[in-house]
Amino acid sequence: MNSSIYIAIASLALIGCESSDILVDHNFNETELKIIRHVVDEWYEATGSDDALVFLHEGYTFNNEIFEEDDWPGMVDGNATLQKISVNDPGYEYMTTEVFDTEIAGAAMEGRVVIAVQESYTNADGTIDGAWFHTLLLHEYGHFFGLMHGDGAIMVTGRGVLPCIDQESLDNFCKIHQTCLNPKPTCEE
Repeated sequence: MNSSIYIAIASLALIGCESSDILVDHNFNETELKIIRHVVDEWYEATGSDDALVFLHEGYTFNNEIFEEDDWPGMVDGNATLQKISVNDPGYEYMTTEVFDTEIAGAAMEGRVVIAVQESYTNADGTIDGAWFHTLLLHEYGHFFGLMHGDGAIMVTGRGVLPCIDQESLDNFCKIHQTCLNPKPTCEE
């Protein structure tokens, strides 16, 4: 796996989430979908907030234009999207040269899009590194919910990211949304 791939984000002004419908790319396989569902549940259970309530609509087909410069980040009919892309997709080159100026493992725009780069979480034999994919999604969903780099241990960039929702990240989520009910970090103390 390329160690120079980093997690990157693009963020927008706060727009207030309050439960989101997310169209999920049909290219995710069942193993990936299981992890995706778990991460969504983990954020909701940790925060106790309806702002972390996400409804996944699996099996959505995105057309190739979704990754072209003018269409990035690829909103479809005003819905948020969760997309699986490859380093070979046109949008990857655009994002890594024009938007982030570095290779990325994933990206997110608040309340709008989450992108996972397949090559960043698959091993050389094509199997999924489930622990890393889980951590990658926790981080990107943090951005989706309004968190920035430095807003807690899950919001660190690169492979040093903590693989759970830590107290600081949770506190920052709750400051943004002010709707947390009995928040509990998923990291062991």
